[in-house]
Amino acid sequence: MKNKGNDKKQLINKRAGPRGQLAKLNALKGGYNQTEKIYEHFFNLSNDMLCVAGLDGYFKLLNPAFENVLGYTKEELFAKPFFEFVYPEDREKNRAEVQSLSAGIPIVYCEHRYLCKDGSYKWLAWTSHTDVEEGLIYAVARDITERKQAEEAKLIHANKMTALGTLVSGVAHEINNPNTFIKSNARLFSKIWKSAEHILEEYYRDNGEFLMEEIPYSEVREFAPKLLKAIDEGSMRIQGIVDGLRDFVRPEKASLDGKVNVNDVVNAARSVLSHQINKYTDNFEIISENNIPFIKGSSQQIEQVLINLIMNSLQALPDKSRGVQASTVFDKESGSAIIQVKDEGIGIASDIIERITEPFFTTKSDIGGTGLGLSISYAIIKEHNGSLEFESEPGRGTTVKVKLPIYR
Repeated sequence: MKNKGNDKKQLINKRAGPRGQLAKLNALKGGYNQTEKIYEHFFNLSNDMLCVAGLDGYFKLLNPAFENVLGYTKEELFAKPFFEFVYPEDREKNRAEVQSLSAGIPIVYCEHRYLCKDGSYKWLAWTSHTDVEEGLIYAVARDITERKQAEEAKLIHANKMTALGTLVSGVAHEINNPNTFIKSNARLFSKIWKSAEHILEEYYRDNGEFLMEEIPYSEVREFAPKLLKAIDEGSMRIQGIVDGLRDFVRPEKASLDGKVNVNDVVNAARSVLSHQINKYTDNFEIISENNIPFIKGSSQQIEQVLINLIMNSLQALPDKSRGVQASTVFDKESGSAIIQVKDEGIGIASDIIERITEPFFTTKSDIGGTGLGLSISYAIIKEHNGSLEFESEPGRGTTVKVKLPIYR
């Protein structure tokens, strides 16, 4: 036979829910005051923002996290309706949610911006429910400002990439067409020169020195083949840059299956920049370690990175007496080939150095900088499973270290 008293007691405990649990905790801890003290500790220690607000629109109880996040004192927060702390553009939405709470409808999740005492604002994520009989709203808020800022930055980056993709698609066509003519004509003229060279040599032997466009033939025959080769190489480089831009804004990956000698890449970059090196400095040095293992990737892309890094270093030099050093070394411990570009330039401020690989961020807008060079370089090295590290001291110079895993 069932004990009706016990059944009734179980039903009351079931309905009591948390209150029944609280009574049990009270008994274990020695009474209400002890339990109240425990909850007070949790309330005050929470990093989340805990509050009780009235349906009259005022805060009634706040934990210290509100002061820590928003910067106001509790007295300041109690003195005004909480709507006044909500960012103006979010107030209408906030009022609608409070009306729902007044009707006893809990808010599982919502986001609002709250004004801080220093004039800034914080994004807060709220969970709330109402005790309609008491006219009180119980709520928990969490500061999600960093997450929202990261999402915003990601969206801005995506928009920039979309804009860049549109730009590249149009510009690539306009560049590739004339570049194709330059490349094909340079190669055709190179063949013509080889065909005509023996005739010119014979005339030179029989008649002596003669001029070609005010230049002695003895000089022309030396530099003409080099000029034609440089035109062809320059054209190929233009093609490579356009393809690199396309790879940067498209999800497809460039071919990275080649074996790359980092010393050859550094020397090739120096050759391409020989005119710029002579223009900016009297002290350019290459220190190469012998027998560095190959890395796996694209020699053209790595060369593009080195050209960009060296050019940046050259443009950072205050005068020609300051130098630039490019060096290579094999780090056996990490199994990486390291290329380092070190300059004695003006350096980079600490608040800027973390942003220099962002697309379109440039400190050289006065000389035509686009803010894409280091962004593309960073993307290339990342695709090669490598790293790009920067160290700089204003007034002393900058060191850039490219670390690339060896071919296995």
